[in-house]
Amino acid sequence: MKIIKCWDIQVWDGGERHNHRYYVATKEAADEWKFRNKYDEVYEKEFVILDDLGEVEAFKNGELRKQALAKLTDAEKVVLGLK
Repeated sequence: MKIIKCWDIQVWDGGERHNHRYYVATKEAADEWKFRNKYDEVYEKEFVILDDLGEVEAFKNGELRKQALAKLTDAEKVVLGLK
């Protein structure tokens, strides 16, 4: 599994839309683009590349676990023995 974090640069078309133009690898490059092009938009993206279908289920289960744990209070985590 590989996780690729990048920034999506979307260029303003002069009307009401922004269209994807580039991906950059660093936040600094994205910030520099935004500074030079004030009407364009920059969005952080994360791509998860799984090596096989077996990793898909494991990844989904891990994400579900993170979501469930985020809903618990610290006291609930202690009672469940998670802290």
